[in-house]
Amino acid sequence: MRALRRRIAAAVMVLLMLAISGCSGIGTIVDRTGLKAPDSPGERWHTALEMLGRGEERQAEALFVELRESAGYGERAQHMLDQIRRPIYRYFPENHFNVRLRAGQSLSALSRRYLDDPLKFFALARYNGIAAPNRVAAGQLIRIPLTEHARTVRVEEMGSPEADDPIDDSSGAGDTGRTESGTGDGGEPESPDTADTAATDPELSDAERERIRRYYRKATIAFQRQELDQTLRYCERVLQLDADHENCLAYRDRARVLKERLERIQQDADEDD
Repeated sequence: MRALRRRIAAAVMVLLMLAISGCSGIGTIVDRTGLKAPDSPGERWHTALEMLGRGEERQAEALFVELRESAGYGERAQHMLDQIRRPIYRYFPENHFNVRLRAGQSLSALSRRYLDDPLKFFALARYNGIAAPNRVAAGQLIRIPLTEHARTVRVEEMGSPEADDPIDDSSGAGDTGRTESGTGDGGEPESPDTADTAATDPELSDAERERIRRYYRKATIAFQRQELDQTLRYCERVLQLDADHENCLAYRDRARVLKERLERIQQDADEDD
């Protein structure tokens, strides 16, 4: 009888151990299902592009290196690595034309139009000395490298491969409350050679008119180059001689608006860092 009891007790212990072991196994399976799956290649691709847009170049580069080994992403990842690593003077030609960024327009959109590839947005940003491609403002001057595709598109647009955008209200750089030409038709400011500097003040001397023409010409050139502080300085010199010079008032207001926008973008970038 004692022997039988010992056998029964041993059998119960074995069954109990098996039950505990089985429960432990079930628990392990449940815990694993709760773990977050690794990011898919598609998710990592979009994350890397977002990082580049914010100017997080090194973090994006690390992800692109990983993606080179992923099916369907190797060639695209290498394309982005080339934009990050290659000297920009080897990536694009030196010759270029200037376009003015319009409201709602991105560097990716410009790349799609002029470079036939929206993914070249980061190379275009480097070409323009822009650290974070997403932090650009309407009215900002963007250099477009004169590739064969860009040349073809620009000839269709402007008739010349090196023609720069005119300065007009279509950029959305700011509504100053007056038309640029002072004629009420919303046109661009008159050129330095055609602006009537004597129209607003017939008492100006010939020497003063010549100084106005000289300073106004320098202001327009500085604005085209996006040298906003220089633009403002030359405009102030014009306005000291002719306070009602409409074209210079327009340039001054546009330069102020664009400068404020760029400063806000820089402040937001500093806060994010």
